[in-house]
Amino acid sequence: MSSNITMVGRLTAPPELRFAKSGTPWATFSIAVTRGRDDDKETSFFDCKCFGALAENISEIPKGTRVITDGYLVQEKWETKEGQKRSKAVLMVNDAGPSIRFEPIVSDGPAAKRPDKEAVKTVQEAFTTDDNGEEPF
Repeated sequence: MSSNITMVGRLTAPPELRFAKSGTPWATFSIAVTRGRDDDKETSFFDCKCFGALAENISEIPKGTRVITDGYLVQEKWETKEGQKRSKAVLMVNDAGPSIRFEPIVSDGPAAKRPDKEAVKTVQEAFTTDDNGEEPF
């Protein structure tokens, strides 16, 4: 049984994008999550990992961006060269994106435009009648 965890925090550095031998993209990043207000603030840092298209997309988000992450915790374990056993909790991210609660998303691309009503009407008419003005089916 797995429990999902949602965290909102700021990227502490640009995400690192890598590729497995199989070609699968994966990314690691860290977020700083701050709780409390004014003089009663406390910040915790969480290591995160994701795979596939999400890894490629998250790698485009710059350091300092406030992000929302959703995933589950895993305990990664390893042994050092000296033989010491180590472990850490990592958030395996299933979904993530920029938070727009306090600031808008800045985009270099053109703003989306609504289609012209007359153009939509013309396209709809072209697909709903045949040359005789009757339904095509």
